[in-house]
Amino acid sequence: MTILKEFWTGEREIPTGAARSLEEYLKQLQKKLQDAHEIASENSAKNHERMTSHYNLRSREKRFSVGDEVLILMPSSTHKLLNTWIGPAKVVKLTRPHSCLVRMEDCNTRELHVNKLRPYISRVDHVGIIFDQDTDFGELHYAPTDKENQPNIDIELNQMPDALNAQQK
Repeated sequence: MTILKEFWTGEREIPTGAARSLEEYLKQLQKKLQDAHEIASENSAKNHERMTSHYNLRSREKRFSVGDEVLILMPSSTHKLLNTWIGPAKVVKLTRPHSCLVRMEDCNTRELHVNKLRPYISRVDHVGIIFDQDTDFGELHYAPTDKENQPNIDIELNQMPDALNAQQK
């Protein structure tokens, strides 16, 4: 290969006795290499388009706005596969198209890529009922309600089904 390079760059002269056949060989070799390069470039472009369209079938762009609550994917140990979702944290600022400034639970702020974020959805496991007669919880404050649009559901405790015991009534 070094000899071919020297012939092409002109560092070495082609022998005069075999000049015709060697010169033709080098020209043919150069043309074949150019043709192979063009074919490889075309195949690479086709495969790139095919892989891009296959990837984009199910991909969605994540969008967050200021004030959204998010979970953050953080490493939980030195092992690269052991990551956990921590949070909730709050999006403070959108810094770049795919990065957000996030205020974490400990009041630190970090700029994170959206691939490390997930929307936080609060879940309710159970609902507790507090009776007006209970004194353990202190003074009860009621949320304002629109009484006109609510159905009348005044039920006497004595009218409850027999499934309730005396302590529950």
